[in-house]
Order: sequence, then structure tokens, then C-alpha cells
Amino acid sequence: MPELTQEEKPPYIVTLNSDEQEIATQSSSDDVLTNRELNGWKLFPLASGAFSTMIVLTAYLLTTLATQSGFELDLVTPCRTEVVGYKCVTKFGFWYIDTANYTRYISAITTAVKCVIYISLGSLADHGALSNILFLLVLNPNMIWLAGLLSIVSVASAHIATVFYLAYIPTYTRIHSKLIESKANNSSLEEMIKDEDKVSSTFTTHSVAIGSASFILICFIQIGIAKLMNNDPYNQQVTIAFIGFWGMVSYTIPLYMIRDRKNPPLPSGQSYFSYSIKRFFKTISKLYHLRQFSKYLIANILILNSILNHVITIILLATNLLPSFNSTKLAISTVIFPIGSILGMYFSLYIQKKFDLSVKTITLISIGCYSLAQIFELIGSWVKPIDSYSYESIFWFTAVFRNLFAGVILTYKVLLAASIMPPNADNEFTSLCSISHNLTSWITPLILAAVTDFSHELRYSNFVLIVLTLTSFILINFIDVKIGKVEAKQFANRQSNNQN
Repeated sequence: MPELTQEEKPPYIVTLNSDEQEIATQSSSDDVLTNRELNGWKLFPLASGAFSTMIVLTAYLLTTLATQSGFELDLVTPCRTEVVGYKCVTKFGFWYIDTANYTRYISAITTAVKCVIYISLGSLADHGALSNILFLLVLNPNMIWLAGLLSIVSVASAHIATVFYLAYIPTYTRIHSKLIESKANNSSLEEMIKDEDKVSSTFTTHSVAIGSASFILICFIQIGIAKLMNNDPYNQQVTIAFIGFWGMVSYTIPLYMIRDRKNPPLPSGQSYFSYSIKRFFKTISKLYHLRQFSKYLIANILILNSILNHVITIILLATNLLPSFNSTKLAISTVIFPIGSILGMYFSLYIQKKFDLSVKTITLISIGCYSLAQIFELIGSWVKPIDSYSYESIFWFTAVFRNLFAGVILTYKVLLAASIMPPNADNEFTSLCSISHNLTSWITPLILAAVTDFSHELRYSNFVLIVLTLTSFILINFIDVKIGKVEAKQFANRQSNNQN
């Protein structure tokens, strides 16, 4: 993926405030966004959607390899994976860890790597695609170390590639013909901001739609590969390699369709690294005046950590407790997420309009229902007739139920944030949400790993996840949206007065 260049500020950029709210005006038709360029950009989510599937698949692969290369708790007897609820350990560096924790430690390391390269490196998409293909070299369980290294590179690269792909949105918004026409017609500042929002929303919608389609398609291809290989464990490496080829094509073709675009320069004397750090802490300092948004920020970190680590925990539990769970069923459980999310979204919109509910209320209902699914799974540990991991029918029921609400949570929490975010500062505070999540998302996997290593009981992880979910529920419940709007408006006024 090409890096975004930072050259001199072109004459068609109009700065709306001191942070980054910019709308492009353009007098030369040569710099207007072309259909060819836009179509090239739309190919990127074909790869990002596929890499989302890869993240789940690598977690399952690492767990499989860890158990195949692991030992019973006596550190001598090979792990008997045919025993339901087996308790085994595997070597990680210089010590032994529970086999379920191998993927968690790799996840924590991957997050640390992402935090470094988010602000120091450019395009890593091709490296991620290449590392996916190299999974074909993982020929036996003893090569789990290679799978772990490739997983770190692949997942981190996929995330960074997505960040730089999304970075094109403000650039393309500024040079979109609608924005240029708006400037030519001498539209008011408010009208230009509305036009900008419409254009950027269209880009985001297209990105989500194409990415979801790619995600679902790859899941079905994964099922096909597993069937062709009779669910041989090596089908996981083959699928990951296929995703690598898919990503390489999806990332390479746009190189010949997308042009380098001029963007506003960094302040004089600033490097990418120092500017990102300073800006992050500058934004943090502003939270003192935004108490309601601060509650949201913490809740956002907690609920994202709960959902993402719950997905991994479900894979670990299914592998450990459901003997029939294989690559095909993994793909089916994965594809339930986007389909369930779409159905959940339409159902939530219907309920919201039918009963005239607020965004906050829908968010609370969704988080509450998701926590019920987590609690239900935990109760099944002691009440076997309703155990999700003793009866497949219950497992699939809970999978559908929680995914109906997971997508709603991820969507409506963003809408909630937008309602209490300072006007014309959405880019700054949206970035804060993303960065704060990435800076803290290594903590939860380590906590879950510590619990499992101490107890060798994987189900206890759900206690931690339930606490995270319910705490986020409580924080969002205490958000006063009306006060949040007032705080946001007052903050914006202060910023405007300071600039004047």
C-alpha cells in the first residue's frame, strides 16, 4: 500500500480549526477525485475483510498446535486431546503455560507491536500478505514458534494496513467533486461541513459493505477447503495462505489505480513519532472538560476488550470441550457474526423507531443482552443441561444470540460517542478512542492467561469478561447525554475563543 505523502499545503485546503477539520476546495479539475482512483481504493476492504477471518483462524491454529505439541500437567505425558476437558501445558520461551494461553500471549505481543508501528512505520500490507503465505511452512506442531511469529506479523500488518487505508477517507473527501462544487458555489461553512459528513459517510458505508462481503466469502471458501481436505488440520495453514494470496492481489492492484495525494504537512520541526505522542497527550488533557465523554472512553475500552477476548475464549473452550469442533464449524461460527450483526441492526432500528428509544438505551439493551449470554455460558459450567459446551444445539443458539447484539454494540456505541463529542473534533476524539483501546488491549489477554495458568480451568476466564461487560454497562448508564452535549458545545466554544 502506498504511503501518504506529507508535502506543502496546497492552495485548495481550507482549515476549519487548529486540529484537523479540513475541507478541500479545488480549482483545477486535474486534482479532482477520479472514478478510477475511487474504484481502486474500494478494493482495499476486499483484503481487510479477509484478514478479519484470518485473525480468528490463526487463533484456532495456534491453539491446535499448542495442544498437539503440549504435555499433561506432569510435563512428560503427551497431551491427550481426545479427552474432553483436557488440561495441558506447552513450552513458551523458558517456561510452561496452559495450552489455551499460547494464543493469548501472542495476542498481547501483537498488540505491543501494533502500538509501536502505528506511529513509526508506513505500509505493511504486503508484508502481512507474505507472512500469511509462509504459514504453509508450518508442517508440524513443533513449528508452533514459527506460527506464532508469523501470526504477530500477519495480524499487526493487517491492522496497520487498515489504518492507512482508512487514512485516505479525509483526503478523498477533501477532493471529492461534491466538496469542490460546494466551494465553487460559495456555500456556507455549515453547509460545507454537512456535505463533508455525507461524502465521508458514503465512503465508510461502502468500506463496511465490501469488507463484510469479503469476510463472508472467505468463510465459505474456508469451509470448502476444509471439506476438500477432509478437515485435515493442515487445511488451516492452506486457508491462511489463500487469504495471503487474496490480500496480495487486493492490495497490489490499487497501486496502479491510486495516485499520490498532497496532504497538510506536519507542524514545522515535528516528526511523525513526536507529533503523534504530543497530540495524544494533548487530547487526553482535554478530557477534564468532557466528563461524560470520559465515561464513554473507559466504557468503550472495557466493552471492546470483553467482546474481542470473548471471541477467542469461545474458540478455546470449543476446542477443549467440543470433540466435534473443527475447521468447518469454526468457519460457520465465524460467518454467524456478520450475518447476525446485520439482522441485529435491522431489529434494533425497528425497536428504536417503534418505541422511540434513544441511542443510549439501545446501547444499554444490547450490552445487557450480551452480558446475559456470557452469564448463561458461565452458569452452564455447573448446570450441565444448559451447558453450551456439552450440547451443540445450545452452543449454536448462544452463538446466534450473542452475535445479534455484538454488531449492535459496536455500531451504536459509535453513535453514542458522536452525540457527546465536541463539534468539528470528531477526527481527534475518534482517534483517541482507537489509540486508547490499542494501548490497553494487551492487558486483558494477560489477565485471562494468568487466571488460566493458575487454575487450569478455562471457564473462569468468563468471570473477568463478565466484569468488563457489566462495568461498561454501568458507566454508559451514568452518561447523561444532555449534559454531554452541553459540555461538548462549551468545549467547542472555548476552543474557538482561544483561536480568535
